[in-house]
Amino acid sequence: MAILLSLQGGMAVGKTTAARLVQKILPHVYVDFEEPVPIWQEVVRLGLLENTAENFVTRQRMFIEYEIKRREEAIKRGGVTLFDLGAEEIEFYSLYYPKSIGLDIDPEVMLAEDLAKLRLIRPSGVLYLDAGHGVLSRRRKDDTEKNRGFFDHYIEKMADDKRVFFLGYPNCTFLDVAEADIGAVADKVAEWVKTWI
Repeated sequence: MAILLSLQGGMAVGKTTAARLVQKILPHVYVDFEEPVPIWQEVVRLGLLENTAENFVTRQRMFIEYEIKRREEAIKRGGVTLFDLGAEEIEFYSLYYPKSIGLDIDPEVMLAEDLAKLRLIRPSGVLYLDAGHGVLSRRRKDDTEKNRGFFDHYIEKMADDKRVFFLGYPNCTFLDVAEADIGAVADKVAEWVKTWI
């Protein structure tokens, strides 16, 4: 039987670093890292970067298909999978990104069937690594590994909505990581994963 879990939180909170450490602490847990680059390359190739309603819907459908495939692969693999962002991330962006850029559309209408599919593949549990804007900004400055070009938009327009969205998300647990070093965070994530096994 497959157990599917997901690690969530704000940009630069330390999700990926914690997930890598969990991989070492719990080697029997498969950590599935989000790999959106091929999708963005296809978005560019198809000329879908401009934020029109039609382009947004097409892009989100591509990301939703990607999440469905990730889920199918995890089920085939069996055991425990910890997603470094999963289907719940795409659900959040589908609902809140249009508003953040002033796009006047209703995603619940335009993506109704797609969101229904996405909600069917929600993980069994989500752990939300929680930290305030100041902490995220400091960690962003220290992160030389990832491109954080979207960070300012995220903090100004989406971070608070994301926190509220996950406060109401099924089976989502919040972990305050504002004062914790990444090793302690990884230990707590590993302990949370063990509660599902």
